[in-house]
Amino acid sequence: MGFPRRITERAQAGPASGLLMRWADNFGRERPVLDAGCGTGRNAMALAGRGFRIVCADKDRERLGRMEKFAPDELHGGRLMPVCTDLTASRWPFGAACFSAVVCVHFLDLALLPLIRSSLCERGHLYIETIGGQGENHRDLPPAGMLRRLLAPNYDFVFYEERRAGPERHGKRAVKLLAQKRL
Repeated sequence: MGFPRRITERAQAGPASGLLMRWADNFGRERPVLDAGCGTGRNAMALAGRGFRIVCADKDRERLGRMEKFAPDELHGGRLMPVCTDLTASRWPFGAACFSAVVCVHFLDLALLPLIRSSLCERGHLYIETIGGQGENHRDLPPAGMLRRLLAPNYDFVFYEERRAGPERHGKRAVKLLAQKRL
């Protein structure tokens, strides 16, 4: 006996971040969560399965469309809200205090940090999980301590982990963090 079709199809979208799922219960439910750069929605679908309403933002319409196949009930039930947009500082489409949390898994644009903060409600959470730094992609990672320094004035850290990625001479770090916006 195999897995039900729906479970098998969701697995094809990829597994959700285990660390994100471990910390997700910290997120408020009074407002939606933004999954910035959501791709095919693997994390968004897992969060929706836990009862969160998720705004799924990605610039690739085809990837967003895969949610119709993998999570039609969540999509049509209003728990997943796809938004096709290129998230840049000049095109930030979201207003002030509209999200209880913002999730950035394998998507990091430092220019967006002030806009993300503005879009978080009081005591809202920011979850960041950078790419892992395999191959040459370590070049796109932040230098040691940079995210901590950038976020520390406006956030309290619930969880923060940094590890070296790539050659030490480059000083790049893969980062996983959960921070809560200060009042």
